[in-house]
Amino acid sequence: MSFRFLLRTMRVRLRVKAIGLNRAEVHFRQGRYRFPPVLPSKIGYEASGVVEAVGRDVNRSWLGKTVSTLPAFPANKRATLLL
Repeated sequence: MSFRFLLRTMRVRLRVKAIGLNRAEVHFRQGRYRFPPVLPSKIGYEASGVVEAVGRDVNRSWLGKTVSTLPAFPANKRATLLL
């Protein structure tokens, strides 16, 4: 897939290869979590994949590395980009 978009200076774009689903996400989907989803929420909060683009202020040595995510946003918020 070919596409372009402007990355913010301290962000990376991750080509997701795997996501993690656990009991909390099952409860979230069923509306039994401690807060309700704000649609369109995404389940699969944890992820791993390959860094395919970096923002202007991110070291380019990250390109091509396999990484995992440590989400810094609430599970009831939507993903920034979903392809």
